[in-house]
Amino acid sequence: MVKSKGKKRYNTPLRPFESDRLISEMKLIGEYGLRNKKELWIFKNITNTTKKRARDLLITNSNEELIFCGRALLDKLVLTKVFGDDVSLITKEDVTKNLERVLDLEVNCFLERRLQHRVFELGMANSVHHARNLIYQRKIMVKGRIVNKPGYVVTGNDEAYIELKEVPEGKKKGEQVAKVAVES
Repeated sequence: MVKSKGKKRYNTPLRPFESDRLISEMKLIGEYGLRNKKELWIFKNITNTTKKRARDLLITNSNEELIFCGRALLDKLVLTKVFGDDVSLITKEDVTKNLERVLDLEVNCFLERRLQHRVFELGMANSVHHARNLIYQRKIMVKGRIVNKPGYVVTGNDEAYIELKEVPEGKKKGEQVAKVAVES
């Protein structure tokens, strides 16, 4: 059986040499330590699809769909801490008001939830580039598991469990362990 290819996770810009967009993309790449523009476009696509879902829910005629799917979308955003904790989902008006706030989200909100940026913000690394190196070197753990993907989206619950992996005393790189000669 042939494995499926999957789907494309990003869309390239229609105008490739638009100067304002190029400048803003390079600022975001430098600020968040992204490797290339593809990583940025992936998170732009996530932002756009989230906004599109919120927009579609706001124009729907079905109250049940608005409340049910709107709560699901807002719960997901609250879980990943993209949205604040002050989200009320009790009435239809609350859901509608919060869905309108989703339309104001920027790509920065999603980029700040990446593991690379979280490690830098928590002070475990000197820069976002240092944080990326620590993650690739498998020195960062989330809930006791090694995560080596800088683009891993950290949920609000997982943020408290981000830690540096402890290196055993005799296994540090670059140090030579003195060998004791055994006399026979």
